Amino acid sequence: MKKLIYLLLLSFFVLGLNNNTIAQKNKKQEYIAPEMPINNDTKLVSYTEVVETKATSEEIKKKALKWFHSYYKNSSNLLKKNTETEFVGHPRFKVLNPKDKKGIATMAGTIIYDIKLSFKDGKYRYQITNIFKKASTKYPIEKWMDTESKIYNNTYAYYLTQTDEYMKAVIKSLKEYMAKADEKKNDDW
Repeated sequence: MKKLIYLLLLSFFVLGLNNNTIAQKNKKQEYIAPEMPINNDTKLVSYTEVVETKATSEEIKKKALKWFHSYYKNSSNLLKKNTETEFVGHPRFKVLNPKDKKGIATMAGTIIYDIKLSFKDGKYRYQITNIFKKASTKYPIEKWMDTESKIYNNTYAYYLTQTDEYMKAVIKSLKEYMAKADEKKNDDW
């Protein structure tokens, strides 16, 4: 009798674990949006920093343009403004939907943004702003942050995470490129 009770309890326990596992598989993934920098005046997501350097504004601009053209494909089409003291690019990148049951991530859309680099002797400033999803109308990513909206979807946090990671990678690439010393060509042959 003890063995029968033991087997029954063991079977209920195993079935309970199995049902819990199935329930967890069917549960939708919850995504958490990253903290993104918001401009106090515009209330838009804005990545901005002034970086000190030991160069003239002309040297800084020349180096920044080299970075821009090496970092972005088809960069000449992306450059929208180019003056002595600044330039503005209008690049884009793709965000993906979460992976489906087969492990495949489909494209969710294209994100477009402005990157502005300004130059003064001894420093430069980058500003990444006006970030939006390309659609029939402009869809600012700030709408993805409104968790109180009737159309809010938790997948928006997933898109915001991708956007934040992408912008941080752009900034890291720019700062590393600008920080490295220019290679002096050796004309001694």
